[in-house]
Amino acid sequence: MKASVIIPAWGETPHLGETRDCLARQTFRDFEAVVCAPPDDARNAGAARNAGLARATGDWVFFVDADDLPTPDYLRTAIASGERTGADVVAFRADEVDDRTGDRTPLPYLARLVPWADGKVHALDELGDARFTTLGIAPWNKAVRRDFLLRNGIRFQSIARSNDLAFTVELLSRAQTFAALDQSLIGYRVNNVDSLQHTNSQTPLLFLEALSEAQRRLDGRFASAFEALRVETQRYHLHSVRTLSAYRELAARLGVDGGLKARNRFLFTLLRNWETLADRGPLFCWRRLLGRIGR
Repeated sequence: MKASVIIPAWGETPHLGETRDCLARQTFRDFEAVVCAPPDDARNAGAARNAGLARATGDWVFFVDADDLPTPDYLRTAIASGERTGADVVAFRADEVDDRTGDRTPLPYLARLVPWADGKVHALDELGDARFTTLGIAPWNKAVRRDFLLRNGIRFQSIARSNDLAFTVELLSRAQTFAALDQSLIGYRVNNVDSLQHTNSQTPLLFLEALSEAQRRLDGRFASAFEALRVETQRYHLHSVRTLSAYRELAARLGVDGGLKARNRFLFTLLRNWETLADRGPLFCWRRLLGRIGR
């Protein structure tokens, strides 16, 4: 096969059928879809992705979550870029897809890769301290050569949340070249009550374990680039937790002064939506506000 699409899925996966329909509509046909559950002793997406990677046979590997929405040209466009440029990794933009309304909004942080989307291959060293923040830390907006992953023994961390952070950091630390595409090739579902992202307030500190594992794998390399990622990741999690209690727990662990935000639930809700306004727009914030009142 030219490509393997690895999908972690087990238990109740209400959106898996829609994801498989998207793959069935691909304009590129030489691929396999590997839907894998984790081993019984490691019930998480990282372990499932590792199981899928062990079974994959494609030249290129794609990692799709069980609720993602690949566009019809998802595989064809990414593989064509990789084959043409010879890059180790191909990264592309993605949209948020609101699970309740169907609205699509470009993910703002992936706009960072646009200046590099010139049809050429680039050395990852060109990114400097932005090595781990330019292309995004998620695996679902990337195509990776399978032989590169196997040669370097790169695997996902087996934890319940943020299992992709150490994987992507190690990938981008060992890869030599990348290509970027200024095209949105996949939809990332938000406002989905079944997703891990929706429940991140239940384990607000787990991403710190992922950061520690990523730093261990780097073994002192790219220290300033990792520090930039660490700061950005901490800010993201402070921004994204959905409950005041989770925010207080995380702020205390990070030594951050929550100020007024950590004293009053109503004020916390208002400020959290104000912070989101610049990235997501007023309608998104209004929906989030209505969803949080009463929690």
